[in-house]
Amino acid sequence: MYLETQPMSRARDTLDVRVQLGRRLAELRRAAGMSQAELALRMGRNGRKFQPYICQLEKGRVPYPSVNLVADYLRACGRGFADVAAVLDAYASQPPVPEKRGDLAVREEVADLPSPIQREVLYQDIDESVARRFAGKAPEPPADRVLRARRRAALVAQRLAVDRTINRGLTLANLGTVPGYTLRIHLVNYGHAVFRILKRTRRSNPERRAAQLAEAPAALRGTVPDQAIKFVESAITDLFRKMEMAGELDSLPEAGPTKAEVRDQFRQAKDAQAAARRRLMEQLTNEVRPMLAAAGVPENRYDTYFMTVRHYCHISDWFDPGTPEQAKAIQEHLADARMIQLGRDPALAREVGEFTLRRYGELKSALPADPRQSR
Repeated sequence: MYLETQPMSRARDTLDVRVQLGRRLAELRRAAGMSQAELALRMGRNGRKFQPYICQLEKGRVPYPSVNLVADYLRACGRGFADVAAVLDAYASQPPVPEKRGDLAVREEVADLPSPIQREVLYQDIDESVARRFAGKAPEPPADRVLRARRRAALVAQRLAVDRTINRGLTLANLGTVPGYTLRIHLVNYGHAVFRILKRTRRSNPERRAAQLAEAPAALRGTVPDQAIKFVESAITDLFRKMEMAGELDSLPEAGPTKAEVRDQFRQAKDAQAAARRRLMEQLTNEVRPMLAAAGVPENRYDTYFMTVRHYCHISDWFDPGTPEQAKAIQEHLADARMIQLGRDPALAREVGEFTLRRYGELKSALPADPRQSR
């Protein structure tokens, strides 16, 4: 809950105390045996007019409830801040707002990943965030956490791919012996060592890679059959080549923007399109003004014709030119009894509408594309 009387700029997805606080306040009001209107009167407000605001407060829909409002509410119920302390303490004990935003961003980023990768990335991200908080460090920017989550997800995916490749191939035919538990552990660890060497020496000369691969199984000689060692090296080398060809080896996989970034881009595009459309509407209404003045229309009736301008623009967007559907929509608008009662002349409205269709058709190509149509 903000204690300031003026709202601050903050995403509402992190202000989740409103619903819990509203429920607790409603419990206190009902315990006091008062209706919302009676409570409003006890708060010194107009009961009938302020009751809807009390209703919104109790439903958690008041964006930034001030401390004065909550204090007046409690005072009218004969209660104090101690009666809502549990709600406020629970909220105040949550991570700082930037950290919570980072939590939400990372969760959203990994939401579509397989559950083993998702689970490991989230656990490590939360551990690091909590460690930073208890070390007294400032929360990391959400973008940095998302970037690290992507890298980590790629590494986890590679590790799981190595595990699957080796475990599926641990057969008597491939190994020359029965794959017991100890042998399985040795071969999985060796497979990861081979994968790390291949990845580390991607841009090295072949001799260096060959030398490191030759040294890798030294500790296994005598305890693991040579056939098993050769199988693991061959299987992991094939896996590495497939992943390299598919572009899956980079620590930061080729990924599009985060979902939060997509939402921001969509919102910006929608706002830009709406602003451009408003400017176009203003231009059209200014061009129609001389027609209305020449026809002797009083200025207090201009708005009825400006509504025709806007409606004809919508008709142009909704229907193809010259179609029966477009003609029907135009006729229904011109026959609108309510607009005729307001003093709009149908003949002049038709003239304004035809002008609008022609000019809007010339100008609308300059409008930015509506992002909602591409979703």
